[in-house]
Amino acid sequence: MVQTRTDEAAREKVWEMIRGWYAERTKQEIFDLSLETPWTVGKVMTGTEALADPHLAERGFLGRLETPDGDEVGP
Repeated sequence: MVQTRTDEAAREKVWEMIRGWYAERTKQEIFDLSLETPWTVGKVMTGTEALADPHLAERGFLGRLETPDGDEVGP
């Protein structure tokens, strides 16, 4: 895909309009608000966020780690 200066200028203009809105909210708040829209959304989590996510833990997504202190899940 070829990007032009027009694409870059348009992208920057959009970010100028929404940057403040994003800065005032957490990633989770933005995700939760997005779920109320007709758009398909997803959230990119850090490793720490994934390990602490109760939904992933409930589904066994994280698995178990064998440690000298016994099996553990998450941080």
